[in-house]
Amino acid sequence: MKLLLITTQPMRYSGVFSVVSPTVAQALHRLQQRSYDAVILDDTQDAHAMADAVQLLGEKTTLVHYGMREAPGVAYHFSPSAYTPEQLLREVEVIGEKLSGKASGPRKVLIIEDNAEISMMYRLAFEQSGVEVSTAANGIEGITQAIAVKPDCILLDIMMPQMDGFETLTALKQNSSHQCRIYICSNLELQEDMEKALRLGADKFLRKSDYTPFEVVELIMQGR
Repeated sequence: MKLLLITTQPMRYSGVFSVVSPTVAQALHRLQQRSYDAVILDDTQDAHAMADAVQLLGEKTTLVHYGMREAPGVAYHFSPSAYTPEQLLREVEVIGEKLSGKASGPRKVLIIEDNAEISMMYRLAFEQSGVEVSTAANGIEGITQAIAVKPDCILLDIMMPQMDGFETLTALKQNSSHQCRIYICSNLELQEDMEKALRLGADKFLRKSDYTPFEVVELIMQGR
């Protein structure tokens, strides 16, 4: 993936080709020289620069805003409080796949959920989409299953017996032999719980009260 960063404080991505331009004018010049998969701009740019970026670059590439301020006209916004640079990169990759028509849902999913009824609803929804599904009732079983089946995606609860979701997430992220997208789906409502999950490496935090199991599956299948 080739990224063009419009910033005065460059972010660093491991294994990604990125070029830094401190101004929109320089970014436009670079876009005329070669193509990039996306242009990421942050809050080091003022409102006038944001507007220039939308006007001059919006039709030439995919614009992504990574910051706390509003960026009118930019389709994709990600907050640094919710996404690390590494998580932002994964989201930009998903956006690129969707725009290019290459996006596809996971082929193998692992559900780590101690509520048997909810787990079954997740399973049925995934299987209706042609996905191979494995399940685990707690974190210990989940880690064993993750190593054995190597899923493309893991749906992980937090409040579970024996090993909770935070501990499970930490163990899964430490297993460098296999990495995949991890969605947290929990009844926990506190902002600090969501921030903790994202800090530990979750790709997305979904509150169970906001989605039905079938809506959760739909989001995952769409790569969102």
